[in-house]
Amino acid sequence: MVNTMMILVLVIEKLATSLYEAHYTDFSGIEVRAASQHESIADALLYCGQDVPSEFAQYVEIQYGGINSGTTSISNLRIKSIELAADLVAMVAQVAGPTK
Repeated sequence: MVNTMMILVLVIEKLATSLYEAHYTDFSGIEVRAASQHESIADALLYCGQDVPSEFAQYVEIQYGGINSGTTSISNLRIKSIELAADLVAMVAQVAGPTK
């Protein structure tokens, strides 16, 4: 039986300008899929939203830059990838504080 209540953890890391790596794990830290590379955070979110079958999981917790976005539905990764990416960048900037 498949557990559709599983919540994945999607970790996005910036490797270089316009190069991000995304991978997802279960809450115990076991990698569920091999890492993929993307040109933007929004691209990574969209890809992962399309890659995870709804029979496998329906929710994801997004982590970027040391920030945890909280839990959202996998479908939101497809529908709101640009908005979610902007929110993540804003949260990271807020935590980092003003630059000197």
